[in-house]
Amino acid sequence: MEQTEATKQSFELDLRMTETGILSNVEALKTMLPNMLKPYDYVVSVNNIKDAKADRTKLNTTRDIIKNKRMQFEKNEMESWLNAKKSIMELEKMIDVASTKLGEGIKKIEEEEKLNKMEEVRQSFETIVDALPVKVAFEALYIRKEYDKNSMTVKKILEDMQVKVNKLITDWKMIEAYLPTDPVDIEQVKVVFANTLDIGLAKAKADELNKIRQSVSEQRVIAEPKKATSQPQIIEQTIMGKPTIQKINFAITAEREFFDLLNRIVAENKHLIKNLVVISKEEIEDGVTK
Repeated sequence: MEQTEATKQSFELDLRMTETGILSNVEALKTMLPNMLKPYDYVVSVNNIKDAKADRTKLNTTRDIIKNKRMQFEKNEMESWLNAKKSIMELEKMIDVASTKLGEGIKKIEEEEKLNKMEEVRQSFETIVDALPVKVAFEALYIRKEYDKNSMTVKKILEDMQVKVNKLITDWKMIEAYLPTDPVDIEQVKVVFANTLDIGLAKAKADELNKIRQSVSEQRVIAEPKKATSQPQIIEQTIMGKPTIQKINFAITAEREFFDLLNRIVAENKHLIKNLVVISKEEIEDGVTK
């Protein structure tokens, strides 16, 4: 809304103390104000949002001038002031209502623009996280406090999210060195990493699961020799009262944990073994011989 210089000068609060009491033009201004505020009463749209922001600034400035003058007078001339104060605050309220209405329209449009930008980024999200070994939620990477800024365009946001994803890929490669062998345990580590995006917490979970598996394995090793001792006829047979020595050739494909257990059993019963030869040994991953 454009105002002439004459209009600006005419809408000025005159507030002073005289010998006869407080002198002010508040009532005259209250009569003038409704017509002066009419140009500001419009619906905010995308096309006029810049004008709305400028108009809101003008209204707030006018309100502050009146408010400051009222506060200064109140400080200097407290006596005989309460009635004038009430009228002046009514002026402030009338202006504030108009300013607030514009502000609500501005806020609504700006929020719609932010949501539209977020949805545009969401359309490309699956492409960005496709290389991630774990499923990460869009909301975990889209930080609205940062990305709602006008300076953050869709292009800049996608570039920033790609940097975050690349770091997550690098972090996961580091975690892989500490992963348990059990698929169920691996999934638990993935869940922690996906929910927290924290390499430290994911490794701590992997270490915890590895420790549990190791404890279970050690308990089996302790229990196995006792079982073998309680059934000596399985280890050594006799024919006509004499010990029988057997030679058996066999091949076993199993987890490394099994062979660690087998090695311990052999070591604990080496007094029964006449000769032991390892013919071959192969490392197998996912069914493929290395």
